[in-house]
Amino acid sequence: MKKTQSTIRALATFLCMLAGFAATEANADTLTLSDGSVLHGQIIRIEGGDIILSTAYAGEITVKQAQVVDIVTTEPVFVQSGETTIFGTVSPSTDGLVVAADTATMDTDVPGVKAIWREGDQSPEAKALARNWSYDASFGLSGRTGNTDRFAVLASLKATLKGPDDQLTFYGKYDNSEDDGVSTTDEVKGGVDYSRLISKQWGWYARTELETDAGESLDLRVTAAGGAKYVWKDTENWDLDLRGGLGYRYESYYDGTINDVPSFDLVLINSYTFNGVGTMKNVVTYNPAIEDFGNYRAFQETTFEMPLGTGNKWRLRVGFSNDYNSRPIDGREKMDMTYFTQFMLAWD
Repeated sequence: MKKTQSTIRALATFLCMLAGFAATEANADTLTLSDGSVLHGQIIRIEGGDIILSTAYAGEITVKQAQVVDIVTTEPVFVQSGETTIFGTVSPSTDGLVVAADTATMDTDVPGVKAIWREGDQSPEAKALARNWSYDASFGLSGRTGNTDRFAVLASLKATLKGPDDQLTFYGKYDNSEDDGVSTTDEVKGGVDYSRLISKQWGWYARTELETDAGESLDLRVTAAGGAKYVWKDTENWDLDLRGGLGYRYESYYDGTINDVPSFDLVLINSYTFNGVGTMKNVVTYNPAIEDFGNYRAFQETTFEMPLGTGNKWRLRVGFSNDYNSRPIDGREKMDMTYFTQFMLAWD
């Protein structure tokens, strides 16, 4: 008897789970693919040929619009087809899709859907015109003990406000390392960078940076510059900017040495994304003194960012940088080279 009751309870539990699953699917949006498979979830948006579907079994997934033959929504959404936008539910029709609202309908098909977004979200056009903040923070730590004691920490933080024609970036960096208890690097750096386009390829920029580095016996370095910006490449995978202008460099060292140098400012900023692999970024700056080209600073940094897991928020950043000062104070090297590996968190 007890065994029969246990079997009945197990069967009842299974039927309840099955009914709940069926109810969930009945209330879910549906994508039918060209191979006949069906995906259930909630359509978050359709934009740029991609459909973002939120599912209970795999979180948010991206489906290529070209692979979809039918779309069904259980709640009204904004649907843009051609120059027309309507707020209604989407369902299959004999000719493709029909979007049904309270007062009107719109006939279209899957390839004809330019965009879909939910109530409360922005349209792709509104998002393209809006300024949005994005952030990233990275942290790296290394150490060694034994014949040599070494400790190093490297951290950075960046906040970017980006619009369709301009970009404002705040950044900060901390780099500290010790070998056998002796500080070899103790650098703190922070700055602001602003650029604005006045045409598709041409624009202007202004930037300033503050730096102190005990390892370089540097009490304070102030760099300010501004000039013209040229967008060499601006594609989905590749961004390449060239900058050129005038600058000013002030340096004060622990021994009382002061450099006060008007300079030229030449900058290359390059970013290339390898699909499914990661993003390589390069920054090169060259600041020769106007009155003496032999007095200059050059900086180069190359990084490669690889996503960790299925999302793109957590990343692994590896790279190296070279900081060259042609006129260091006595007893200091001209070149500082840094290698680093960091964990990085990016969010909007």
